[in-house]
Amino acid sequence: RPWPRHPASYIWMLSLLPMCTRVLQHIDPPELASVALAAAEVFGTPQGGSHAGAMHVPVPVLEFFHTAVPLVMSRFMSGQALAEVASAFLIMGIGRQSGLFEHIGYQTLILARTMAPSTLLLLIRDLPAAGCRACDAAVP
Repeated sequence: RPWPRHPASYIWMLSLLPMCTRVLQHIDPPELASVALAAAEVFGTPQGGSHAGAMHVPVPVLEFFHTAVPLVMSRFMSGQALAEVASAFLIMGIGRQSGLFEHIGYQTLILARTMAPSTLLLLIRDLPAAGCRACDAAVP
């Protein structure tokens, strides 16, 4: 079942997201994570996965997410930012073939001892749903 959406959310997101994409390499990881999650909640599906048969995702949204993948994989992110990025990309069904979730899983293993339990729970929920096997070694 899709999330309830207001038409103004689409309009505002579509007008602001291209600007965010243009400056993506200059924004900090928490801001990148927040924008990704906001866009995913407007244009994604709660179940994530493929958008086949789901709402058409506008090109600017896809451009943002595809531009963000290498940036996420090349920057240090806090546990909270990792959790938001994992949720956003899972909702959008993007990044599964890029190694993104494996990278997030690896970073999760490194940061697990210092993460807030609530953040770790979000990652534990999302990474297996993304087909991530990077955390398998951490599970007895």
